[in-house]
Amino acid sequence: MDQYIIGPAKTVAVDGSVTLLEADIKPTSGDYAGMQAEKATITAVGAIFMETGGGVATAASFPMAVGDMLSVDGYQNIKRLQFIKSVGATTIVWLPSYR
Repeated sequence: MDQYIIGPAKTVAVDGSVTLLEADIKPTSGDYAGMQAEKATITAVGAIFMETGGGVATAASFPMAVGDMLSVDGYQNIKRLQFIKSVGATTIVWLPSYR
């Protein structure tokens, strides 16, 4: 059985193209130092587009509407996520699960 430690929710501003911070995915200090995010739950606060394959997020990428949620497994997959706003600056909230 896989055991994960759920970290605190993090808010990321999406005003242009952004990725999740490496310091949040694989912390080097604090309570989660030495661990890495193996699961992530992402909630769109505003309309965004999301790219999972390591490419640049564009208006042709996967759309997420307000309130949409996405669950991603695997450190490499989480590291490659990229987001771009749809209309106007917005945010995403993501919840990491470390091990």
